[in-house]
Order: sequence, then C-alpha cells, then structure tokens
Amino acid sequence: MNYKGSNIEQTKDSYIRAGGLRLIRTLVERDRYDWGEKVQGMVEAGFYGLEDLEECIASGVVTKTSADKLKDSVGQRKYVIEGRDRSGRQFYTAGKIKRAADGLLYFFITAHHQRRG
Repeated sequence: MNYKGSNIEQTKDSYIRAGGLRLIRTLVERDRYDWGEKVQGMVEAGFYGLEDLEECIASGVVTKTSADKLKDSVGQRKYVIEGRDRSGRQFYTAGKIKRAADGLLYFFITAHHQRRG
C-alpha cells in the first residue's frame, strides 16, 4: 500500500452520510488517500505528482458516478472528478472511498491530464 496519511481518528459519521465530493475533499485535505499501481507508475514516470492529485480534488467537480464492480467501496460508488493540476491544466481523476483499519480513505484508481481537442 502507498497510503500517505498519518493515523488520525476515524472520519465523523456526518461526513460519511454526506458522502461525495465533500467527504472526498476532507479525506484528501487530511492526507487520507492511497493509490494503485497505475497512478504509482505515472507518478514515478514524472507525468504528474501527488500535489496534482490533491489540487484536482480541491478544484474539481464530480462529473460522473458509477457502480463499483468490486463492491469494496463505501456506498459501492466510483467517482470521476475533473479539475486542475497545480499548473492550472485540466486534470481528471477516478477513485472511490474505502474503509481502512484506521478509518476512511480516498483511493485513486487512475488520473491523467485531459486530452485536448
């Protein structure tokens, strides 16, 4: 696991019920996120950094939700969030809210700069 956050108390139930972008932003602001191999490879190759993921969530909007086929997420939903990277370029992420041993976290499935034209 690549988990970035430190041990903090579990996110409050009110945030769990609110869900969606509000909860995702709270988790990312508190460094409560992780990522998969695809994102790790893109970070290691220099396509973007973790700060770009954070900025996309902070500046973005949810443009799509879909069922989580693996059914290992809170609410069994995946979120597509479109925002900006730290340079202001359009950026896209897909992820889901998951339960960890020490609380909730946001898991980045994929991320990339949006294709032009």
